[in-house]
Amino acid sequence: MGFRMSSVRPNEVRGLSKTKDPKKLYFFFVEGEKTEKLYFSELAKYQERNLDIEIKLMDRWTEDRGQSNQLKIVQSVEEYVESVKNLDDKTLVNLEENLQKIKSKLAEDLTIIEILTLFNKIDNLRKTGLVNVDDSFIDQINAIITTANFDNSYDEICIIIDRDKQSFKDDQYDTVIEIAQKNKYLIGLSNPNFEFYLNLHLNDLLDLNKGDIKKNSRKTRSKKFMEYALNEDMKKEGLTYSKQSYDCNFFFRNFFVGYQNSKHYDDSLEKLKDNIGCSIFKILEPIMRVTEQ
Repeated sequence: MGFRMSSVRPNEVRGLSKTKDPKKLYFFFVEGEKTEKLYFSELAKYQERNLDIEIKLMDRWTEDRGQSNQLKIVQSVEEYVESVKNLDDKTLVNLEENLQKIKSKLAEDLTIIEILTLFNKIDNLRKTGLVNVDDSFIDQINAIITTANFDNSYDEICIIIDRDKQSFKDDQYDTVIEIAQKNKYLIGLSNPNFEFYLNLHLNDLLDLNKGDIKKNSRKTRSKKFMEYALNEDMKKEGLTYSKQSYDCNFFFRNFFVGYQNSKHYDDSLEKLKDNIGCSIFKILEPIMRVTEQ
């Protein structure tokens, strides 16, 4: 499925960057609702990265987000982007105008007709699965409007997932690669998980048993092998790690160290199906200015 979210070129609808080109958008759809969400939300605010690239964290795209089945996550991204593409311009403009009124606390200026029209449009979005009744109206409409600015000839859609063999079966893995290739998605995958990616910023992990890394069994009651190893290495730096709270800027500052350490492992999706490694560093190269190191 090929798609184009905008009928005009990016430089016609976006401000120019300091290089005189329109800012490139990277849309990050993340599997985890805590660890990965925190990382990419902080990366969007990090001032030492390439600011000619704008990061959009898409954490409100579907009611299926945060589930453990990686195939369903990728399929839901595909369905979501396609559904937004199919929205007519009038609906998008109306949603954006009313969203701005509500965010500016001007909801009292909405007429009854406008409110009823908005309600009907939102209800239609609910029926198509683009919004759900349990989450923030503003967050969900923002996600739709943001996705509508996607240009597949210029921007990138990145999906961050783990290679968890317990929930990510071999045939599902193959289907994910097919979907990614068809839509030109960038898949940031870590085998076994995101903690492996983070740990490379501190350690090349060559002293750990590869079988233990890949299996990633529970080390303690609350921590699996890689999370435990990451927390131990963080302690050596005078820091601590938990899925809900950690110093993202520490990892950003040490990104090039992690990038170099990642060279000891695989980074292609085909090889990551069975081998430990990570493709996230490759995706973040232009964002973190690796070529300038």
